[in-house]
Amino acid sequence: MQQEFAVEESRGNRLPGERFCPMEDELVLFYLKPMLSGEMVPGRNRVVFDCDLYGHQEPWEIWEAYKTRRPNDLRLNKDIYFFTQHKTMSSTDTRIRRTVGNGTWKGDDSGKPVKSLETGRVVGLKKRLTYKNQASEHNGCWILYEFYLDPSLRDKKQKVEDYVLCLLRKNGEPKAKIKKRRKQREEEDVLENNYACDDGENTNKEQPQAKRQRMGEQNGDSNTLFPRFNQATIMECLFHYRRKISSGRKCYNKWVLETIMEYRRKIFCGMIY
Repeated sequence: MQQEFAVEESRGNRLPGERFCPMEDELVLFYLKPMLSGEMVPGRNRVVFDCDLYGHQEPWEIWEAYKTRRPNDLRLNKDIYFFTQHKTMSSTDTRIRRTVGNGTWKGDDSGKPVKSLETGRVVGLKKRLTYKNQASEHNGCWILYEFYLDPSLRDKKQKVEDYVLCLLRKNGEPKAKIKKRRKQREEEDVLENNYACDDGENTNKEQPQAKRQRMGEQNGDSNTLFPRFNQATIMECLFHYRRKISSGRKCYNKWVLETIMEYRRKIFCGMIY
């Protein structure tokens, strides 16, 4: 039994529920420090991958390329860890070039100290950056954390220069997907209300005819202000709207939304027959 467990461990098999979820000081001391010293890094290219995060690939392309490597980790956090090398603007300009794909990594702060949980000593620095590209729907949807080793812990015979350990985090979905999902929810709400009306469900004890009469007395002639809609007509409009969305064609959004809101109001007032 012990031999079988040892074999599974040597093959890199993980226990159910086991995830790579290190603390910040652990990232700096046990992964970044040996990387900079030229020593063996535990789990290199298994839990922390070598990748150019300042190259031609967009953040979501990098994410798609590596997300299958650690699927169990992504069930808890939307984070993938990388080693990447800084690049300067030019041979004479020592500023760090932070372009990525057609966008750029924009710094959100000047950095926060990373302290050891055991000793309280500062062991590194953490910087937060956000993906910026006004022309892309992914603008603001990706976060990058850079971890630096504190200079006091650097080896004088350091063999690797300009490397940082990075955490790439998925920060929500593109606005277009969010807007599309919101529209679908609105349609589903309207359809559910319609089905409830068809099934004869009425939470208000007041009968529809009496309610229409009462609303007419309060607001004048309700049929003049708000002509009664036939359910079949409304459902035909909604079906037409849904078909346009599924086909990707443009439609009269303002008119459709006004129709939907008017329809829901008339359901509430008992004005639809």
